[in-house]
Amino acid sequence: LVVPSLKCYMVCKQIYPHVCNIKNESIGSVPPEIGKKITESSKKVFYGGNQDSPGKEASYKITGTYGWNHINPPDQLLPKGVSDWSDWAFQDQSLKNIEKHFKTKGLFI
Repeated sequence: LVVPSLKCYMVCKQIYPHVCNIKNESIGSVPPEIGKKITESSKKVFYGGNQDSPGKEASYKITGTYGWNHINPPDQLLPKGVSDWSDWAFQDQSLKNIEKHFKTKGLFI
C-alpha cells in the first residue's frame, strides 16, 4: 500500500503491515525507477490517495502509470470532511471501518 503522506502512513500501518509513503500526492513523487522497484518487489500494489479532486486526479495518474490498484477512501465520506485515511480515522475514532474497506477492496491477500 502506497499512501501520499506520513499521517496516512501512520494510520494505515496500524492496520496493514506493508505500507510506504511518498512525499505528496503527485505523479512526480513516484519516479519511474521507484515505481518499477515497488511493482517488481510486490505481489500486488495499491495506491490509497486523497479523495478530494486533486487527490483523485493524482491517484488515477499514479495507478494508471504503474498498473497499481486504486484504493481511496469512499466518495460518500468527502462531504463529511474526510479526504484521506487520517481524516477517516479521526472522524470514526476507530480503525475498524478502514480495515473493513481494505478487506472489501482486496488489500489483504
